[in-house]
Amino acid sequence: GQLFILTTNFRDQLDAALIRNGRVDLHVEFTHATREQMEMLFAQFYPDAAAAQAEEFAGAVAAVLGGRKVNMAALQHYFVTHRRSSAGEAIGGVQAIVDDMKERDEGKKDAGEEDKKTKKKKGCKGKSSKSKAGGRGGAAGTVNVYINSPTAPDDASSSSSDGSASSEDGGSDESGESDEE
Repeated sequence: GQLFILTTNFRDQLDAALIRNGRVDLHVEFTHATREQMEMLFAQFYPDAAAAQAEEFAGAVAAVLGGRKVNMAALQHYFVTHRRSSAGEAIGGVQAIVDDMKERDEGKKDAGEEDKKTKKKKGCKGKSSKSKAGGRGGAAGTVNVYINSPTAPDDASSSSSDGSASSEDGGSDESGESDEE
């Protein structure tokens, strides 16, 4: 069989034909990190650390966030950038998570202002195609999984030179709609 994973931060902006039953069979929402997930991720990066240290890490993160939410990608980024740190150093340096979040927010704000300037120069009017939540990690994302079991032993799809799979029937379904944009 085949497993195809489609991710988006803006599920409501996708065409209904793209995510209808039969094309996307499973929808999984990734929410912001829970305390348990913080502890488990800490344990993955520091397998020799005591369980109490994982709890201490989650508590320290919650304290510096002050009610703000954090996504798992931000935590993973923190661990990857601190991969040479000890478990104790990782716990002591959690302020870097908030600092990184602030830096990213400022970057989005700057990019938004630059986008407005560019549109004004070009004389464009109307709404930006970007959501208020921004792109990377701004909102809880959704993973859509498409599962296809080929009917013949030989693979029904072929890979193009760019590595993407294409269907032999040209990408149209029984309604005549094309998969291609």
